[in-house]
Amino acid sequence: MIAALAMSIAASAQTTRVIKGAVIDKNGNPLPGATVTATGGSEVTTVDADGTFSMEVPVWLKSATAQYAGMAKKKMKVGVGDMIFRMKPKVNQWFIVADYAHLFEADLAGNMGGLMAGRLGKWGWYGKFNLGKIRDTYSYQDYYYDYGYDYYYYQIINRTNDVLGWTLTAGITKRIINPLHVYIGLGAGCMDEDYTFISPEIGLIGKIKNHFLLHVGYQLMIEVGRDSGEYVCHVLNVGLGYAF
Repeated sequence: MIAALAMSIAASAQTTRVIKGAVIDKNGNPLPGATVTATGGSEVTTVDADGTFSMEVPVWLKSATAQYAGMAKKKMKVGVGDMIFRMKPKVNQWFIVADYAHLFEADLAGNMGGLMAGRLGKWGWYGKFNLGKIRDTYSYQDYYYDYGYDYYYYQIINRTNDVLGWTLTAGITKRIINPLHVYIGLGAGCMDEDYTFISPEIGLIGKIKNHFLLHVGYQLMIEVGRDSGEYVCHVLNVGLGYAF
């Protein structure tokens, strides 16, 4: 009787309980790194590699909310059994990426930095701007006259000049498979007002952990205007970003 009374008193004094379950996608695949938060409380836990979680919460807790990058939030009532959160992809998601670009061509080479931002979804859009210093290498012939031999000579002189370059592009994004997106765009660029380019590009944006993004892309810069077609430059883009 004393033991039963002690257990009854302990049970009535209990203020917490443990909830457990799993966070999965619509196909039943686990979503490690997802978070489960006590709705209206401060308790939060991160889902394990197999997609399961366990968390101590107040006994009065009525519901919990699961979150995962690229997925819509899922809220469920706390019941007796395990809580299975089946997540669905977000329709749209804003993102921003810090971009690094390396430009190379026979006479032009350099590095640029900038930002890429837009909206991801089944279909989305983006804009990207890069700015940096480009080294322009050029050659010219210097003529001189030898009076002793009555003859013209010339020599080829190589020079380098650092110029300011920029590119501005925009286009569409398309989800291939979650969490991978492809983007295609078109824009323009300029190198110190001497070289003007049109700039088609293509690349990939993918999530690497929770809200973090990895971006890789390729730009082709084709000179237009006064010396149209003289320069065709290649630009490799990489960057890290965040989706929210």
